[in-house]
Amino acid sequence: MLRNRGVAWKFLLVVSLLTAVLMAGLAATIMVSARTAQSAQARGVIEAFKAEQSHEEDLLRQGLRRKGESLAELLAKNGASLIIGYDFETLQEMAKSSSKDGDVAFVTFYSKEGKPLTTQAARPAGIEVIRKDIRFEGESVGHVELGLSFASVDKARE
Repeated sequence: MLRNRGVAWKFLLVVSLLTAVLMAGLAATIMVSARTAQSAQARGVIEAFKAEQSHEEDLLRQGLRRKGESLAELLAKNGASLIIGYDFETLQEMAKSSSKDGDVAFVTFYSKEGKPLTTQAARPAGIEVIRKDIRFEGESVGHVELGLSFASVDKARE
């Protein structure tokens, strides 16, 4: 009878150990799966964030281009009468005043022959130049070039 009891205890011990090993394996599998799922979710969130950031940067660039186009158009319209009236001092002041905007790297007015009427500023790399014809009573009297800096967009990206 003791012998039967010893076999029963051994059987229960082996079954208990196997159950413990299986439970430990199941717990390890659950933890690895959870870690993998968490990593995948984190990568997904990061990718979504990067895509949103890229979209926002595109929108900022488009808005800045529209601003530059509008400013260049305004300068062209206001500059026409100054060029016709040979008021290059006021034209220079208008170019200088427009360049105070942080998004504007430079503004230069040119005659219809392409000669600069205002001081030519240095043109740093990465500047987008917007060119608008200056017309007076339907006739071209020159053009204006506005250098648009995307430094504010690049700074927002960082």
